[in-house]
This record gives sequence, structure tokens and C-alpha cells, in this order.
Amino acid sequence: MEAVYSIGEDAEGRPLAAVFRRRRAADARRAAEAAASQPPVSADPVSEPPRRAPPPLPPESDRGYAAVDDGVVDSVDDAFDTGETEVEEVLETSIPHDADPVWAARAVVSLARDYVAANRTPTKRMWFTELFRSEYLKSMGRRTGVDIEVEVGFLERALDLAGKQRILDVGCGYGRHALPLTRKGYDVVGVDLSMDLLRHGLALAKAEGLTIKLVHGDMRDLNFKQVFNAALCMDTTFGYFSDHENLLILRSIFASLKPGGRFVLDVANRDRAIQLMPQRNWWEGDGCLVQEDVEFNDRTSRLSVRRFLVFSNGTQREYGVSLRLFSCHDLVSMLELVGFEIANVSGSMHTQGAFFGVLSERLIVTALKPKL
Repeated sequence: MEAVYSIGEDAEGRPLAAVFRRRRAADARRAAEAAASQPPVSADPVSEPPRRAPPPLPPESDRGYAAVDDGVVDSVDDAFDTGETEVEEVLETSIPHDADPVWAARAVVSLARDYVAANRTPTKRMWFTELFRSEYLKSMGRRTGVDIEVEVGFLERALDLAGKQRILDVGCGYGRHALPLTRKGYDVVGVDLSMDLLRHGLALAKAEGLTIKLVHGDMRDLNFKQVFNAALCMDTTFGYFSDHENLLILRSIFASLKPGGRFVLDVANRDRAIQLMPQRNWWEGDGCLVQEDVEFNDRTSRLSVRRFLVFSNGTQREYGVSLRLFSCHDLVSMLELVGFEIANVSGSMHTQGAFFGVLSERLIVTALKPKL
């Protein structure tokens, strides 16, 4: 089970797996000292003492979003309770090294929740609150309708969509996937933190006479309970936060799905990206020139980007981006930890169910929530 815990770090930046190793060494030392202080025992055989029962898990928060309606609505209440628990202290006292693996996985998620409650970065200080404004759309190259058709077709097959199913689009932006899925008759709820992008998406929907629900909120605050038949998170929208927070986002998406629901998670393939990643990149947007300086941290597996925009009117903007990149093993382990079963892994929208390691540009995982 150590590999499961290696996805996170404690409050001092040390891998959680190392915490478990230290605790087991301390347990062994205390056991040896206790045995040395005991009087001799008879040679009569004795039964093995029972295993320790795991302590109860802390309850999940029952607060979250208000009911969504047509148009953009605001979120209410945070989905996390505040707490002062130190991760290492709880690990030392709460998770026996011989604990049941399923229970231990649930405990790790609960401990991550405690850690995030005490160490969550305020939203207003995050880089994406500055980046994803109205000018962001001008900085990005436009994708053709063929690209969208291919991606939506992929999603329909991967999510096994049929009829008027309800779909959650996490980090929906202006609705690049939510809008075409709505056109096909699906009931789509999109969640995004950028009010500028949501307003743009709502204007596009109204121009077509589409009824779509767009929620203004932080993906860390998702608190839907078995509402959706399917969910998606596309275009490397996952990985903005710490590993603790990223894990809880996956757990919230899992909780939002009905039993048997499906989830498609699409990110850049780390193993491919670090081989081909330029240190400097530039392109021409809509009335602007964009330049990026890129660095990758092997220890944290995070990509740091400084983005410079120069607009035709002379205006200049600069942004910073910090993004966690995942290998196939990283992402599959996190999804399985929160309860998902993996259906397949794809390397592109054109190679459904086939992943070619470093040759695949994308890492697209289709996961299932087990039926009851």
C-alpha cells in the first residue's frame, strides 16, 4: 500500500510513505522494549491477539452548491470544514500498518480532507483567477468544428451516453464540450471559476436557443451527491492544485456520479510532454502575440509557465501558470484510490482504448463508479 500514499506529502513536504515507514520502525522499537520489560511467559501456546479495529472516519461535509438553474449561478458555502489536524500526527495514531487496504484508502482521503481544510490556498491567490479572463479566448488558437465533432463522438462512446442523461462538465470554460453535448439533447451542468468564460458560454447558448446550466464555482467545492450519469474534465483542466486537493476533487466527482456512472479525465501525457517540451514557445492569437517560457520540476512533477501577451493596441499582460503533470500510473492510482474502476486508457481522441506510452500526446482515462 505504500505506493498509494506516495501521491501526497505531509505539512513539511515529506512523502507520506516515509511517514508510514517511520511509524512502523517506531512500533517495532516500542514492541521490543515492551517485550523486554515483561516477565517470562509459559511455553503454553497462546492465541494470536485480535487485530486492532480501525477508528471511525470523520464525516464528510454535507454542504455545497445551491441548486443550479438556467444561466450562471453562484456557489454557496464551502464544501470543507475547517480543522487543525496535523497529517503526520493523525497517520501515526489512526492508521495501523496492518489495516484493511480498503479502509486505509478511505482514511487517506479523510486525512487529505483534514489537511486541505487547514492548508487550502485562497482562491483569489491562485494563478488561474488572473489567466482565465475574457482576453484568454483571444490568446488561444481556434479549433475547427471537426476537432469538436471528434471529441464529442469520443465522449459519447466513452461515457456510454444515450437518451437524456445528465452530465457534469468540470472546468467547462465557455462550454466547448458542454454546448455541443447540449445540442445533442443531453442535460449538461458546467462548473467553472471564470465568470468571464461562463458569460461567454451563456451568450453562445442563448444565441442558439439552448438551455444549459452553468455554475460559477471552484471545482474544489463540488458537493453533488449521486446526481449525474456521467462526468468529464477535459483539456488538462485537472492538476491546478496540490496533490491533496487534486485527490479530493476526484473524490467529489466520484460522489457526484450515480452507481454505474462514467468519468472521462483528459490531461497532457507527462512522459510525452517532458520529452518534447520547448523552453520557449510562441504563437499568434486573435489580435495578440503570445510567448511562453517553460520549466519542469522533476521532483514535484509540476510545469511552471510564464506567459506574456502583447496585444495589437500595445497592451501587455504577464501570467504565471503552475500545473501538475501526471503519468499514466499516477492518474490511475489516484482514480482507484477514491473508488473508481478503470475501463481503459487512451492516448488520443482517435485511438480510443489504446495508449502508447511516450508516443501518446494525451492521457485520457475512462473510469467507472461501481454499481451497488
